[in-house]
Amino acid sequence: MKSRLAIIAFLIFMCSVVLAVLPLFGRRFIPTHDGEYHIIRIVEFSRVLGAGTLIPRWAPTLNSGYGVPVFQFNYPLPNYIGSFLRLFTRDAVYAFQVAMGLGYVVIAISIYVWLWAIFGVYPALIGATVGAFIPYVFVDMYVRGSIGEILAIGFLFLSLFFVERKRCVLFSFAYAGLILSHNILGMVCTPFLLL
Repeated sequence: MKSRLAIIAFLIFMCSVVLAVLPLFGRRFIPTHDGEYHIIRIVEFSRVLGAGTLIPRWAPTLNSGYGVPVFQFNYPLPNYIGSFLRLFTRDAVYAFQVAMGLGYVVIAISIYVWLWAIFGVYPALIGATVGAFIPYVFVDMYVRGSIGEILAIGFLFLSLFFVERKRCVLFSFAYAGLILSHNILGMVCTPFLLL
């Protein structure tokens, strides 16, 4: 009976998470501070990948065709994810929206599994609900359009889960995902993860 109740509570939680991400897929694109730039980068990144460069560094058609080394300094994982999603649809806007939505779902699930490993099912559901519905996450999604920070937050909590479970190899992959998703947030979170 308790396990059935826990499953129902988790499904209600996941439905609320899906409802929170649905506005991304409205009839109109939600203009954000960085969203348009991420879409441009996804298009350029997938073009360079298609030309055979597996680790793009130079964006040749940006800057009025003179190029710019934006990929040398910018975090690459959102561009890889967006380029992969763009294989299934030629629409870069939709690839950006799906990547952002998946990042939000990863945040919710990773907070849940981390808290579940420490406190159990019901405190994890309460904590994950609070964590997934913190206004900063929605500012990142719907105002700033910072896909890198959304993915990095998900990888941060996934890293904490693997630390709790003492899974060093899986932690290293989650930590790499954090750094590759948003290098500045990775630098900010590294001392915290070391502690």
